[in-house]
Amino acid sequence: MTNLLVKLFIRKEAELPAAQRKAAYGTLAARVGIVANLLLSGTKFAAGFFAGSAALISDAANNLSDILSSLVSLVGFKLAAKPADEKHPFGHGRYEYIVSLAISFLVLIMGVDLLKNGIAKIIHPAPVLASPLLIVILAACVIVKLWLGIFNLSLAKRADITALKAVAKDAFGDCLSTAAVLLSIVLEKLFDWRVDGYVAVAVSLLVIWGGISIFRDSVNPLLGKPAKKETAQELTAFMCGFDARILGVHDLVLHDYGMGRIFAVAHAEVPAQCSLVEIHEVMDALEKAAGERFGIHLVLHTDPVDTQNRQLEQLKKAVETIARSMDEHYSVHDFRLSDDGEEMAFDLVIDSDIQQESEKIAQLLEQRIIAVVGEKPRAKIQVEFSFTERKKMKKT
Repeated sequence: MTNLLVKLFIRKEAELPAAQRKAAYGTLAARVGIVANLLLSGTKFAAGFFAGSAALISDAANNLSDILSSLVSLVGFKLAAKPADEKHPFGHGRYEYIVSLAISFLVLIMGVDLLKNGIAKIIHPAPVLASPLLIVILAACVIVKLWLGIFNLSLAKRADITALKAVAKDAFGDCLSTAAVLLSIVLEKLFDWRVDGYVAVAVSLLVIWGGISIFRDSVNPLLGKPAKKETAQELTAFMCGFDARILGVHDLVLHDYGMGRIFAVAHAEVPAQCSLVEIHEVMDALEKAAGERFGIHLVLHTDPVDTQNRQLEQLKKAVETIARSMDEHYSVHDFRLSDDGEEMAFDLVIDSDIQQESEKIAQLLEQRIIAVVGEKPRAKIQVEFSFTERKKMKKT
């Protein structure tokens, strides 16, 4: 069904640039969401009114809020697809995350309202007029909402769209809430257990938790988050394998501006013996190749490495071994040896979440270096923090 809808409503989908493809997917998902939730909301309101079910009416109101979320998504993706301009040179792609943030607020507001209605139903319980038709309607609603969640998640995975992941998560939460309402009606019909109000409260808590989860997922890319492990590994491997003169890559930072607009900065280690012009040509070619391969605007900084100094290479390997013995994720780069051989200087990369322990880690590493290498050359350690989920990858 997903492939059919994409073929019907998105022309030449495979040929679209990343930003346009995301916008097309988002627009399609929003339109399908409006139609589906309008049908679900109307059906549940009617069924809840005749059955006298507060839980079902609450669930219908939740679907009504989903229509508003879809409308917000529709507008948001239109704005996100706008090209870069003088005031926004990186484009408008982060509207994608603002859309997700707006959806989270709508979900939270609706969740609090549902909670109040559920509590009122517990205080003043009333029987639910269940019927086989009502049960069938609710079962059908669960199936429709489940499909809607799968549909949004499928589109989200095709182009890594945060807003659609939020919509999918909300849909799966609605699926569970409708199933809970169905269970409460069945229990009252079979055992005369009036749990409608309690189920309404449970549904509201699910909705509130879903809103909090969507809020967290939306804020992270706006604040800035590390590059995904797979993306960092693939890009680093590509750069290391591009040319024999690229000895290693580190300090990879990815800036995500939404809708597939990604800017990357990295340091590439190159032989110090190569000429500046020669390395400049290699870096230019690599930046262009990365753009064509990944659609990423890459900027490279070169770090010269003395590949003919045997003592330096031996010391570097020894320090790397010691650092990894402390933590397999620690990495060392920019290794330098003074002209008189009295001092070795290098950068140690550790996880960002242990910044408060950086001084202690540097001291411990220095002690272990002295125990293995000796007091000379002295170790001058500069601690840095990783901007990716995985540290430096060396070419094999």
